[in-house]
Parts: sequence; structure tokens; C-alpha cells
Amino acid sequence: MLQSVPANLNWVVKMCRWLGIATSGFYHCLTSPQSATATRRKAILERIRHYFEESEGTYGYCHIHADLAEEHVQCSPKLVLQLLRQEGLAAVRGAARLDGIASSSCWWTEPWVLEGGDHNG
Repeated sequence: MLQSVPANLNWVVKMCRWLGIATSGFYHCLTSPQSATATRRKAILERIRHYFEESEGTYGYCHIHADLAEEHVQCSPKLVLQLLRQEGLAAVRGAARLDGIASSSCWWTEPWVLEGGDHNG
């Protein structure tokens, strides 16, 4: 079938023939308004970005979902995780985030922890 398609056809026509759909349907999708789901996801994503930036990249999907729930935003933790991944946002994990915060009185810098000794002396 593809060999019978003239070389000068529009790429949209070629694609639609290959997919077996009408070109009018393709162009209708381009001009149709954004769906309610897409609009809702966009609004949730804006709030996710807000909380992620507010936390300086330390909040993960669970904490962000809890903040959204406090705002009475209806969404699942899975949706928050999907949107974070879609945007390439990943929380800093573990001790890596503590580098700028650590002080000499933190438990992970106490000599007894580093030496494996008993903290009672």
C-alpha cells in the first residue's frame, strides 16, 4: 500500500493513511479545546511545582500529595508521582540533602556514631 502513495503527498495524509484514520479527524484534534482532564492536570502540576520549589527540591511525591490534600485538591499519590516524573522533578534523598544543613551537633556527626560506640560513654 505504501508503494502506491505518491511521493508529493502531504506528510499528514501519509500518516493518516498509514494509521487508517481520516485526515479531518487529525485536524479536528489540533483545533479542539483542551480536555477537562488536561486542564485539571495542568492546574495540579502548577501546585506541584509550587510545593517542590518551596521545599527547595526536598519534598517527594508523598509530602507534596499531603500538601495538596490540605488544599482540598483531589488527586492520587500516583498522579503526583507521574506528574513529577513527567516534569523531571526528583526530590533530593537521604543524607545528600543534609550537606548544607548539617551542624556539629547532629547525630550523624557525633563521634560515637561514626566509631560505632555506645553513646552513653
